[in-house]
Amino acid sequence: RSFFLKTDIDVCFWHDKFGGNLLGVVSCDINRFIEEINLSKISRNGANLLTGTIPHELSQLKQLKSLKLANNYLKGTLPASLDQLSSLRLIDISSNDIEGTIPENNGLNSSLAYMSYRNNKLTGTIPGSLGLNPNLMHLDFGSNKLTGTIPRELSRLGQLKTLRLGYNNLTGSLPSSLSELQRLGFFDISYNHIEGTIPEEIGLISTLYDINFSANMLTGITPQTFCGLDKL
Repeated sequence: RSFFLKTDIDVCFWHDKFGGNLLGVVSCDINRFIEEINLSKISRNGANLLTGTIPHELSQLKQLKSLKLANNYLKGTLPASLDQLSSLRLIDISSNDIEGTIPENNGLNSSLAYMSYRNNKLTGTIPGSLGLNPNLMHLDFGSNKLTGTIPRELSRLGQLKTLRLGYNNLTGSLPSSLSELQRLGFFDISYNHIEGTIPEEIGLISTLYDINFSANMLTGITPQTFCGLDKL
C-alpha cells in the first residue's frame, strides 16, 4: 500500500477499508480544508503497510491539526518543511523506520501539544529549540538512537505532562532545571547513559506519578525530597 489518496472521490469524505477494518481517515473543516490525516493502525485487527517517505507536500496543508502515521513502514528522514504546519496540534509517527536527525525547527510550532517519534531510528541530539514550544504536553522520543545530553531548554515547557526519552544513548547529567516542569506526571529516561546524582529538585515536582530512571549510570542516593511524592 503506497502513500497516496484516491483522487476519484471527495477527499473530505475519504476513508479506507480493508477486510472490514477501517485503516485510514481524512477529515476536513467546514471550509473543506483538511484538518486530520489518520493513517495509523486504528482498529484491533487492521494494519497499514505504508512505505516510502513522508511527503514534503504535506506542508501545504495549512489547516492540518492532526497527523497520525504510526505503525507503518515509512522510511527516510523527517521533512524540515513540517514546521510550516502552523495549525498542527498532534504529530505521531511512532513505530516506523524514520532515520536521520530531528530538525532544529521542530520546536518552532507554538500550536503543537503532542509529539511522538517513538520507536524509529532517529540519531543525533534532541534540539534545544523544542523548549520554545509553549503548549507541548506530550513529548516521546523513546526507543531511538539519540545521543548527546538532555537539553536544559526543555525546562521551559511549562505545560509538559509526559516526557519519554528511554532507550536511547543519551549521556551527561540530569538537569536540575527540569524541576521547573511543575505539571510533569510521567518521566522516563531509562536505558540511557545518564550519570551523576539525581537532583533533589526533581523531587519537588508534586505532580509526578511515574518515574523510570533505571539502567543508567546514576550514583549517590535517592534524594529525601522524593519521599513527598505521594502520587508515585
